[in-house]
Amino acid sequence: SAGVRSNVNLYPGYSPEKVEEIAQQEDRRWSLIYIDGNHDSPAPLQDAQVAERYAAEDALILFHDLASPDVAEGLNYLRDRGWNTMIYQTMQIMGVAWRGNVKPVEHIPDPAVNWTLPEHLKDYPVCNLELSRVLEKVKSFTLLGFERLWSLYSLAKQVCEEDIPGNFVECGVCRGGSSALLAWVIKNYSRRPRRLYAFDTFSGMPDPTEVDRDYRGVGANDTGFGSGALAAPISENLEVIARELGVWDLIVPVPGLFADTLP
Repeated sequence: SAGVRSNVNLYPGYSPEKVEEIAQQEDRRWSLIYIDGNHDSPAPLQDAQVAERYAAEDALILFHDLASPDVAEGLNYLRDRGWNTMIYQTMQIMGVAWRGNVKPVEHIPDPAVNWTLPEHLKDYPVCNLELSRVLEKVKSFTLLGFERLWSLYSLAKQVCEEDIPGNFVECGVCRGGSSALLAWVIKNYSRRPRRLYAFDTFSGMPDPTEVDRDYRGVGANDTGFGSGALAAPISENLEVIARELGVWDLIVPVPGLFADTLP
């Protein structure tokens, strides 16, 4: 149905024996391996062992249903063998092991769910658990929804990891949540010194002119977004959330109108 049948090879049989047979017959190594077979011990461990034996030097191995201690035995094996490992906090809990020049996909736990980790996974890092906590803290200091905050985080992190030179600027800060998030990305991912310059009046909207009307022709002062709207004093907003995240020293507030301050 997906139109990819010609790209799929189906092999009747059971792992790990069939995997071993295919690898030896076809002299194969795999860079992406997904383990979601027999969940009872010792099957997940045996799957992990054969996966490692025939994994490429640059490889990523995914596990499903780590809520089961038996499945976790496979991930434990790879961790103890020196692979990088991490947990994805999903309903049945997924995990990833990787080595070489590969990068596991990013995921953030659903902030609407009160996640807990079972005891047998307590020692594993959870993908973006800290970011999830940061987003929870900034949400009351921003007008941006989760998806836009995630996009902002992802792009800022990419700039930092690719070491693209330059500082960050936000034009229109309001209560400062997104500024604090950008500064947090700088603190955790930048390979060079950077600052976040936060431009805003911080005293609300300026007095509107005659041309400042909405699509219906209603003047700004009659829409609820007129003079003084969205005022957010620095000491009560931006500074509060920035100090909460430990990034106040990376932020340079620039009060005033963009036309006057940006040049």
